[in-house]
Amino acid sequence: MNKQLTAGLWGTLVPSGKEDFGLVHGQTAYGKEDPAIFRNAYWFNGLGQQIGFGDLALTHLQRLRDGLEEGTYFLIVPEDDGSRLRGECSTDDLAKYAKMLITKHAIMHVLDLKAQPLRPLHQEHGLTLPIACSSQLRVMLRECRARES
Repeated sequence: MNKQLTAGLWGTLVPSGKEDFGLVHGQTAYGKEDPAIFRNAYWFNGLGQQIGFGDLALTHLQRLRDGLEEGTYFLIVPEDDGSRLRGECSTDDLAKYAKMLITKHAIMHVLDLKAQPLRPLHQEHGLTLPIACSSQLRVMLRECRARES
């Protein structure tokens, strides 16, 4: 199920009911079996366009990783920071506020390594995830925008 992440994929900033990758804009995830890792998170593509909003559980992250096209990025910005980035945002802002990066091959935790000790893996929500540093993410996002222009 390879799909492209485009702005408006899940409609406007109101629940649209449209489902892709098993996600519905404005969704909530309260299951005991698969609890939300992110509540009310903002979803962005690699171009800095907001593509959705809602709770995300581990199964959502895995479904995205398994369905994304090569070179496509899905970024998760927590609710508190996401409210600053509605719509389309700059590469620098997205790299600063994104906490999770999903690609075709990995689910990665994004850290500002200037403020964090260097380590190859990060424990988050009971998961051991590889780290993408925010400066590395900034370069990846600039390359993504260059490919699209």
